[in-house]
Parts: sequence; C-alpha cells; structure tokens
Amino acid sequence: MAILRRVLRGARARLRRPRGEGGFTLVELMVAQGIILVSLLSLAYTATVGFSDIALARQRQGANGIANRLLEQVRALPFDTLKRGLANADLPGGDPAIVTSGCPGGGPYCYRSSPSAPLEEIPHGNNGAVEPLVPHRGSATVGQTTYGRSVYVTHYQNDTSLNAFRVTAVVSWANPARRGVDSTVVAQSVMYSPPGCRSTATHPFAAPCQPFFYGAAQNPAGQLAISGELAGLDLDQATLWTPAQSSTMQVEQISTVQGSTTTAGTTLTVAGSESATGRSQATSAAQNDPARPGMDYESASTSETSQNLSAGGENSLALSVSAGSSGSTISTTSASTSHPCAGQTDGQPCGRSTAAQGAAFGATVGLNTGFLSLGSANLVSVASYTTTGTTDRNLDASGDGRMTVTASRSIGDVRIGGLPGGLGGLLVPLGWQGHLVRLTGYGDSVTAETGTNTSAPAVTAGGTLSVWNGLGYTNVAVVPGASVNVPVTSLTVQDPLSPGGLLRITLGATVRTGGTAAQATSKTCSPTPCVNTRTSASASAASPIVVDLTFEVSLAGNEIADLDVHVDLGTLQVTGAYTEAPGG
Repeated sequence: MAILRRVLRGARARLRRPRGEGGFTLVELMVAQGIILVSLLSLAYTATVGFSDIALARQRQGANGIANRLLEQVRALPFDTLKRGLANADLPGGDPAIVTSGCPGGGPYCYRSSPSAPLEEIPHGNNGAVEPLVPHRGSATVGQTTYGRSVYVTHYQNDTSLNAFRVTAVVSWANPARRGVDSTVVAQSVMYSPPGCRSTATHPFAAPCQPFFYGAAQNPAGQLAISGELAGLDLDQATLWTPAQSSTMQVEQISTVQGSTTTAGTTLTVAGSESATGRSQATSAAQNDPARPGMDYESASTSETSQNLSAGGENSLALSVSAGSSGSTISTTSASTSHPCAGQTDGQPCGRSTAAQGAAFGATVGLNTGFLSLGSANLVSVASYTTTGTTDRNLDASGDGRMTVTASRSIGDVRIGGLPGGLGGLLVPLGWQGHLVRLTGYGDSVTAETGTNTSAPAVTAGGTLSVWNGLGYTNVAVVPGASVNVPVTSLTVQDPLSPGGLLRITLGATVRTGGTAAQATSKTCSPTPCVNTRTSASASAASPIVVDLTFEVSLAGNEIADLDVHVDLGTLQVTGAYTEAPGG
C-alpha cells in the first residue's frame, strides 16, 4: 500500500506540472494493470457465486415442487389404499432409509429419516402398483436436473389405533449447483380419516365431509327478431332483447354464489353495420373460502334510460325501449339483516337476481308507397317484462337439508302484427282490434328442490292468448303442459282504388305455446325410493308464445315490405343437484 500511495502522489504531481513528452513509467503501468486484474477477478467471482446460487435455488424449487406433488398424489388416493402402505415386494430393495430390525412394534420394516430420528413402523402388504406408493422410489426430471424421489408411509408415532399415518416425501439430486450444500428436500404430512364420514374405499381421505348442492335459476334473454326486405332499406337483422337474469349456487366444503342481471336492449344491422343500445349488465359473487376472507357478500345494480334505433327513409324500421329498464343482483354466503337476500336471515348462502323492463318496448315499421303515406304499423310490442331468480340453502334439524331454487316472471300486454295507422277505416275488417296475436295477463313461476325433506318440482303459468279467426278473436288459456299449436287466420287487406294501383297488405302467423316441464330423481332406497330425498330436480316454462309473423305490403305488384318477425320471450328455468355426504 505504501508503494501504491507513492505512485498516486507521483501521478498527481506530474498532472500539476506542465505536460511534457513523458508518460507513465513501466512500474506505474504494471501496478495499474494489477489493480484492474484484481477488480475483474473480484467481479468474476461475485458473478460466479451469484449464478451458482440462482441455479441452486432453481434446483431446490424443482425438488420442492416434486415433493409437494407427491404429497398431493397420496392425498388424492382412497384412504384404504393409503393405509395399506408400501408393497412387500418393494421393501427389500436396499433403501438405506428403511430399517429391518429393532422396530418399536416388532414389525419387519420401519423408517428412519435421519440417524438421530425415531423409528416409525411401515404398514405393508401384497399391494399392487399404485403411484406414488408402489414402487415407493423413482425419478423425475425438471428442466436439466434429474431427481430421485421416495415416498414412505408410517404409523404416526407408532400408534396403530389412531388411524393416522405420516407420509414423507424425499427428493434428492446429484451435482448441486454449489458444492458442499444439502441437495435433499423432505416434506411431511400427517393424514387422518375420521370414521363414519365417507367411504374410505372410494374417496380420498381429504374429501369434504359435506353434502354437495348445486342450483341455478335463470331467465336468458328472449328475442324479438326481424328480418326480410323493406324498400329503400338494406336490412340484415333487427332484434329486441328482453331483460335477463341468473343466480347460481354451489355448496360443498366451501360455498360460492354468483348472479347477473341484464337490461333490455336493441341491435340493428343495416348494410353490414351494427348499432346497439341497452343490455347493460351487473354481476355479483360471494364465497366463504377461509383463504380469501371478506368476500361473503356482494350486491350490484344497473339501469338504462330510453333507447331507440331506427333506419330507413320513406320506409323505415324503428326499435324502441322506453325508460324504466333496471336490474339488481345479490350474492351472499351468510344471509342476514346486514347481508339482505330474499328475506333470509339464517346465515346460509343465498342469491337473488332481478331484471325488469317497467315500460313498453317494441318495433314498428313506417310505410310510404310514394303515392300515399300509410303511417306506421306495429310489428311487435311488449308492455312490460319482469323476471326474478333465487337460490337458497336451507338447513334442517336432521339430514343434509336442501337447496331451493325458484324463478318467476311477469309479462305485460304483448301485441303482434298490426295494420298501418293511415289505412282507411273502410278497409279495416269488422271485429279487428289492432293485432293478429295478443297475450294478456301472463305470469309464471318454477321451483325445484334437492336434498332431504324436499317437495316435487312445480310449475305455475297463466295467461290468455287471443288470435285472429277471420271474424274476431279466439281465446286460448295458456296453462302448464305440453306445447300446443294454435291456428291463426291470415288477414289480407286490398285497396284497388289506392293511388298508384292495387294496395295489398297481408298478415300471417304460426303460433304455439312454449310448454312447461318438470322432472326429478329420488334417492334409491330399499324397499322403495326415498321420495322426499331428491338428487336432481328441474323445472322450466318456455316462452308462453312462440310466433312467426309474416308482414307483406305491395303496390301494383311492387313489393314495399316483406318482413319476418320471430317472437320468443325466453325460457324460465331452474335446476338443482344433490349428492349426500359419502358414508363410511
């Protein structure tokens, strides 16, 4: 260091003196090169150590992953398989961790994890191959490293009466990235199966000692779809969407509840270009996983103002949804006064979703022949639409209890197929009330229960369908049951005195009721089925009416409008499933 200080002082002195032609001396140059060399060697050593540590961490991470995977594989085996332990044919294999003398219980095989660790007896028998217990040793490769792995099953603390077993997974590898470090990873878990909770022959020991429930209540959006040709308008498709909702629940070891609501809306595609309004959505979700606290309640809502879409010139198509579209959804795993859901305060999972169109929505067509403005004609209109779905878990004093799933719907006045408002009164047939098909006073509900102490799935539905019969209207009651075809008389209006030639307007339709269905499966018991214990149940009420309307207008043989309207108001449906807690 004294030499280095003298060299540095000399260098500073020369820098202060006027520069001459002289440079560094040979000694000074050699010292400088030595300093640089020492610095580079230090950097190289540091980098080598760092890279070795990274490589070692990667090797250890791979070993930990294999050890955890081995424990999870064992955890997924039926408990009866686990407690049979290792195979007789596999044990005398020269494994240094297996001791063949001095076992505490007098058995022939026991396991010692280290020279100072206590011995624990290994259960064994004439067991067939089953990963990863038989054979209990093997190899696995992660990246560039090949690992040796071993799995041992022992009686926990050598107590054969506990029905508890210690499972040890050992993973080791040769050539660790750093010399002299431990290249073995050991993972252990104590596994236990309480009596009477499950079938140990078919279920993993860690299977939840809980019944399984699933339920869903939903009302997917119905569609009022319009297609065809309209003079002056390159129409591809126009659709009015009814409100929609869903609520689903799954209960087992943890509970999850999810809900959604969607408001009414419209889409209009003209010349390949699509416009859309409404259909805003809100969702909710809740679960009671202890690893994710604070997620046991959520509520959300949405709403829409009026929405209108139109296209065309003299002849136009207009879709409209009045203000009053809204929706709300609630999901909770702990229904209470602070977590309100469908009036429940029992602390159990509950879900409720509602979607409502409180005012009218529909589609009209504006007609102009070029000689005469016919005004607008109603293609389809719906006065209101409200739908609700609920899922609810109920406990009983005995048994697994049940899940109840319900959905209900109310649909206001529906009118399909009208004549243009500018048509002369003398051309309108006697008895005509402005529509070809009409549905009034309709409401329905569906219910399904699964579990113990349940009732059969049920459907209620009621409303009045009126269809044109040529002289007036035929009324048909819409009630639960199979779909029914309802005949409708076509209507043709002709005006030979119309400016420009013969005006012809034709309305025709096919109509059927959607139908309802309900079914359930009861648990099999001897000597008779357990009729009040249902493992599956479902109920549905399809669209109360399914209508295909044709609307045609021509003048002097020239087509002005040829439109098809398909009306499907959506299906109300509930489903449920139940599997009892596996018995021992």
